[in-house]
Amino acid sequence: DSKVDRILYSKTRATESMKKSAKPIITGTMAAKAAAEIDRMGLGIAFDLSNPAVVEWVDKKLFKFAGEVDKVTREQLRAELKESIQAGEGIPVAEKRVEKVFNMARGFRTERIARTEVISAANNGAIQTYKQSGVVDGKTWISSRDADVRPEHQIDGETVSLDGIFSNGLSYPGDPSGFPSNVINCRCTIKGKVKED
Repeated sequence: DSKVDRILYSKTRATESMKKSAKPIITGTMAAKAAAEIDRMGLGIAFDLSNPAVVEWVDKKLFKFAGEVDKVTREQLRAELKESIQAGEGIPVAEKRVEKVFNMARGFRTERIARTEVISAANNGAIQTYKQSGVVDGKTWISSRDADVRPEHQIDGETVSLDGIFSNGLSYPGDPSGFPSNVINCRCTIKGKVKED
């Protein structure tokens, strides 16, 4: 394992690079969803990306995202390189093993990561917009309404308070505090509920 660890890339540098690359995507997604919700609900506000709650969420999200993606990639690389070293393979074969890890990441994994992170950022952007508006006090779960909706997400139309938790244990679709099995590849969204006079 020590031979493999010497070969692997710098974890800190990789994590920081990933966070830097993902930040404009996360904040851009939040801002786009916020603009759509402001327009749809006629809220008449400007979304504030510098709001401390937004900044804190983005920082935590980027840290968790980069750490999780890096951890999986490092584990896969470690396994391939360890096997290569134990088999006494040369550089060309080890290189193919490394390519295999990154090619796998480019396929289904990239789509799954993109969907999961965009849904999370968009729905949190909606939550932050509702809070900034001061007139939204509830949220309603909207599923994708098809056969692929997981059982825990078949709560279409369920409404809770703005800070409430839905019956599936999530604060919103893509809530990063949820179990991965309840968050990854989610396609659901939320809709705000304006306070009644």
